[in-house]
Amino acid sequence: MSRKEQKALNTLEQNKDLNFKKADKGSTLVVMDKHDKIQEGQVQINDLNNYKPLDKPIVRDTHTKVSCLISELRHDNYIDDMTRKWLPQTPNPPQIREFYTLTKIHKPTLVGRPIISGCSGPTKRISAFVDTLLQPISISQASYLEDTPDFINFTEKTKVRKQTFLVSTDKERV
Repeated sequence: MSRKEQKALNTLEQNKDLNFKKADKGSTLVVMDKHDKIQEGQVQINDLNNYKPLDKPIVRDTHTKVSCLISELRHDNYIDDMTRKWLPQTPNPPQIREFYTLTKIHKPTLVGRPIISGCSGPTKRISAFVDTLLQPISISQASYLEDTPDFINFTEKTKVRKQTFLVSTDKERV
């Protein structure tokens, strides 16, 4: 980056009215008015088909349930003591999951793909642990597809009887 470009970027980053977030696809950076970005997320949250308001935060209850589950797993010898000590290590108090959106720049109208990040939440480590257990099983399945290029290669090689298929990854017809 040239000095002029670096200076322009620094000026943009200091503007508190702007939001910088990675796009849903590729490595593109989306710069949006912060108010518009909040509205994008609010549209998602207000959709009662996908989200429902809670009476109170459930993060402490979830933390308690995870702790009980870990104790049961150790008691029944499904995990060793080192794993029992590692799994519950989360911030104290546990943090509420973070909601944000990644803007779909490939759509005609800007819309956000909702993300609920549990990076500091009470289920982070147990989720990672379960993932390590399931990963070897999932990749050994005949139906396993690694990523989008793998899916494209698979569909190009596969011969299908004459039928019409609708494929969607965004709840929209493609």
